[in-house]
Parts: sequence; C-alpha cells; structure tokens
Amino acid sequence: MNLITFIMYVTVALTLVVFALMAGVVVLNTVSEQRIAVNNFLRSRMLPILQQYLAGRESVEAVLHELKRDREMALECLVETASGLPASERLRLHPFFEPFKFEEKLLDEVRGRNWVKCIHAATRLGFTGNRENVPALLQALSDDMLDVRLAAARALAQLGATEAVAPILHFLAIPGTLPQQNTTEIIYGMGQVAIDPLLAFLRGNKGNAEASELGVAVRVLGLLKANEAAPEIVTLLNHPDSEVRLNSARALGLIGTQRAVVALCQRVSDAVWEVRSSAVQALGRIKDAMSIPILTRALGDQAWWVRFNAAQALFELGGAGIDALKNTMTIHPDAFARDISRQIMEEHGVIAT
Repeated sequence: MNLITFIMYVTVALTLVVFALMAGVVVLNTVSEQRIAVNNFLRSRMLPILQQYLAGRESVEAVLHELKRDREMALECLVETASGLPASERLRLHPFFEPFKFEEKLLDEVRGRNWVKCIHAATRLGFTGNRENVPALLQALSDDMLDVRLAAARALAQLGATEAVAPILHFLAIPGTLPQQNTTEIIYGMGQVAIDPLLAFLRGNKGNAEASELGVAVRVLGLLKANEAAPEIVTLLNHPDSEVRLNSARALGLIGTQRAVVALCQRVSDAVWEVRSSAVQALGRIKDAMSIPILTRALGDQAWWVRFNAAQALFELGGAGIDALKNTMTIHPDAFARDISRQIMEEHGVIAT
C-alpha cells in the first residue's frame, strides 16, 4: 500500500468518526430536549394541582394521581411548593411525601457516604416540615464535609429546631470570615425563637467556648435586637479575644440599650483599634449624652476610622454632640481632631465646604 492510498483510508476513517460524533451529539441533544419538554409538562401539571390542593379545591387522591407520573419530578415539585409556604404550614404536604417513601429515601442519603446526595437530601428534608427528621440532620452536623454540615444546619433552621443552635455553633462557627458569616445567617434565619438557646449557650459556655462560637452568638443576638441578652454581652466586652469584644460592641449598638453605655465607654480605650471603632459606633447608635466626653476624646485617636466614627457618633447625638464637634473644630489642640470634626460637619452640610 503506497502512502497516498494510506492517507485516503485514514481520511475516510476520520470522516466517518466525525460524522458518528456529530450524529451522537444530535441524538443527545434530541433526547435532552425531549426530557426538558417532558419535565416542563410534568411541572405544569404538578405545581398547579398542589396549589389547588392547598387552596382546598383538590383532593389528596387527585394530587397523588398526578404525582405518580414521575417520582423525581414529584419530589422536586413538593419541595418547591413547600419552600413557598410558611414553615408552620409545610406539614400540609406530608400526605404526599409518605406514600412515595420520600423521607425514608432522603434519610438514607443523609446517612450515606455520597456527600453530593447528602447535601441535596438534607436541603430537601428542611422543607418537609417534619421534626422527626431532626435527629438525622443533627448527626449530619458532625460530617467531615463542611458543605454537608451547612446543608444540615440550614435544614434544621427551616424546621425551627432550636435544640440545634448549640450544635450548629460548635460544628460551624469555626475560625474564618465566611464560616462565621454563614453560621450567623443560618441561626438568624430561625428568628426570635433562637434567642433563648443562644442565651443559654452564653450562660453555660462563656468560660470554655471557642471565641468564634461566642462571636457568632453575640452577632445573632445583636441582629435580633435581644434586649434581654445585653447583660451577658456586656460581660464579653472584657473577653481576652479582640474579635469577641468587637462583636459584643456591635451587638450592643444594635440592641441600643442604655445599660451598655458605661462598658462601651471603657472599650473606647481598648488596645485594638477595631474594638475602639466598634465601641464609638455603638455609642452613636445608643445616643446617650453621657458618652459625649468620651467620644470627644476619641476624635484625637491615632486610627482614622476611630476618629471618623467618633465624629459621626457625636453628630448623631444631635445638639450637644454637634456643639462638641464645633468646639473641637475651632479650639482643639490636635490637628487630626480638628480635621475630622470639620469633615463630618461639611459632609452633613452644617458648615460650608
């Protein structure tokens, strides 16, 4: 066989391979489009009939007849419908989870070793409204995979499982900005029912809990404006970890309690500038005239953010605070204090730029 003949054979073979691949792509696209069309059709049948059932216009039997068309799509539609309901009403859909043994399947996946299935199962269990699923989700909080723990925690929050607050703090509130932010959002999502377990956690663990756990606990209490938590948070202003002190100052500012003014004034002398900055911000939110001398002194702080937030806090205090800024701007010996006072007064239009 000469070289030209060999090249021709190779060319023909490659051409056939290309055509086969193109045909395969066409078949796959066709199958995919058909599946999408089928799924859209099923959703268009299942979602409306579930809504009609919730409105009292369809029977359980009629809904089950529709859901039996496709088990996987039935589960997706049930979860989607449940996600649009208040947590207290999600159990109304339980008659449709039970016949298909959906929860048993999801629980098996949560307990399994496939972390992708575990995440999906945990997420779906959160929308069942069934508190019998709480033990399995609590167990999943100790999984080696962080994403699994996050999915389990979110599901527990959806179920309103307040007994999970302390375990969520323990397994998720680990050092690092993102984990603590995620944990804060999850527990805050429980709403006011999280206050009592958070308070119990602070009272029982202040001496031995990790700083990251304490920090998340006080952040959530601050966001929930839990006035009853103020005495416990005030004591944490003296914690050896600066992040705990910082988060405690922020929380007290959000709560806005007058009982925290003296302790916050003391933190304006903290060795860490971020804590000082949070303390003066909190005093600005509380708006107690007793803090004016301390805030005025902070106008000369070595950290720009402390000076700025102190000046802003004085302005927010109104008349007496603005007078303090005017005096500082004209007679204070510290140039930094004069400059920041003028900047805030100009920004708010009290004086001309």
